[in-house]
Amino acid sequence: MPDKPPCAPVLLSELRDGFDFATMGSDFGNEAYVNSKTGAVIVLSDEVEMDTRPDDLKKPGRYIALPSKSELDLGRELVLAFAAETMPEEHDHITAMFRRRGAFGQFKDLLRLRGQLESWHEYESRATDEALKRWCAENDIPLR
Repeated sequence: MPDKPPCAPVLLSELRDGFDFATMGSDFGNEAYVNSKTGAVIVLSDEVEMDTRPDDLKKPGRYIALPSKSELDLGRELVLAFAAETMPEEHDHITAMFRRRGAFGQFKDLLRLRGQLESWHEYESRATDEALKRWCAENDIPLR
């Protein structure tokens, strides 16, 4: 079996923008891909009129779908790590929150109440960038 051709380098900022677009609008059919030949990140949506879908989107090896938050462990696990580091007195309460529906909304309400919302956003942003870098390394996608 021949080796797959190397992927063109990708800008982390473009990767992050595509990831954010896809994860924020996953209920609306938002998707993001890396074009392995050019390194460009393309975004697609079922709900928003955008450029046309590339004809070769399904061609093996041409486009690499960006992962979801859950694939990168950026959901509940990240919240609990943040709680353990910055709000240990609330850790049990937050853990219990995430056993029910609506947990993220309740979590953000608690962060607002405790003045920790900005700290959470910074923590989540750093963790997302690190997870995307690891994903690129695991998928032989060079960053530039």
